[in-house]
Amino acid sequence: MPVATAPTRLPRLLFGLLAAGVIAAAMPACNYVGAAYLLVKGPPKVPAMHALDGTRATVIFLDDRANGLPRKSLGPVIAESAERTLLDEGGFEPGLLLSSRGATVAANQERFDKPLSIVEIGREIAGAQVIVWVTVDAFALSPDGVSYLPSGILRIKVLDLASGARIWPEEPSGKSVKVTMFQQQGTLPTDRSEALKAEETLARELGVGLAQVFHEHLVTESRLR
Repeated sequence: MPVATAPTRLPRLLFGLLAAGVIAAAMPACNYVGAAYLLVKGPPKVPAMHALDGTRATVIFLDDRANGLPRKSLGPVIAESAERTLLDEGGFEPGLLLSSRGATVAANQERFDKPLSIVEIGREIAGAQVIVWVTVDAFALSPDGVSYLPSGILRIKVLDLASGARIWPEEPSGKSVKVTMFQQQGTLPTDRSEALKAEETLARELGVGLAQVFHEHLVTESRLR
């Protein structure tokens, strides 16, 4: 019996050593393959949830008629931050991303007893063909009143102003997205002036996150969660 089993154990041992050597040799190669893949494909990216048509005159309407923001002045900060980001991405032909301030002015002119619909507000803006409606469902510097983790939740719809039809998303209530600060440090502001600055910073980040909904961007730069 000992003579019979010795030959069977030796090939298994050699096979095990050979397999280990192959794995060890392959491990550095994986790093080279990964590096080569990044050179060809580039770093990982987050795809757009919906691509806006850059050939159609489009306006962003930050709708804060429900007072979801701590201050009315933060609405234009969000909208204009989104506009700058979209323009920097080059997705619109010149002059076709209209100023969001026109939509804000139109909304402010509605009568208390006769509120305007989103489409009606968009049609008040000369030349507008598409309106991106956005409302802020949550806006907070801290989730618990202690930690400094600024975030917000946006609800978004894209509507055709000629037909009044919803272009995106399928959900009738709109697409809900959570936006967090790209970089944050320090503690929750307790001084009033510092808190106001922190709110403005969060508003600008919400604008960037809003724009990222509509364009491909690097995973490492995403504000969307």
